[in-house]
Amino acid sequence: MYSKEEEKAIKGAFWGTLTTRIQKHRSANGRRINWFKYRTGLKEIFIRTEVDQKGCKICIDLQFKNPGIRELFYEQFLETKTVFENTMVSPVKWQLNYEHEYGTEISRISVENNTTNIYRQEDWPEMHDFIVTHLRRVDEYWNDFGELFKTLK
Repeated sequence: MYSKEEEKAIKGAFWGTLTTRIQKHRSANGRRINWFKYRTGLKEIFIRTEVDQKGCKICIDLQFKNPGIRELFYEQFLETKTVFENTMVSPVKWQLNYEHEYGTEISRISVENNTTNIYRQEDWPEMHDFIVTHLRRVDEYWNDFGELFKTLK
């Protein structure tokens, strides 16, 4: 078990090395990008990176307050499911109704690496590779299909 200070130091080191590595990559359209505050152009759609002792994941969270609108956007993702899954290469988890850690119901589409642990520094290169690769793949998908989702708004 780690103290809060130790956990903070470990996570800070992990994110620091990852940020240094990913900053050199540009978006699929060639622009500079803040990979961890990815702008989808829709305030209810978030691209998130999560890491913990169970692994790491890249998530697309649909956080529309209106469940009907959230379902409409989720269905639009399903319409492009084959393209999305081919872009991601890794298995994709589709969840129409997912309870977010704050207790709100959202829809989540994610890819996961469940073989790593942020508290094992020897896992960091694998976690970094997974995160960088999949964030870039999400960006590639969003560059091609983002406008489709913006027209639904």
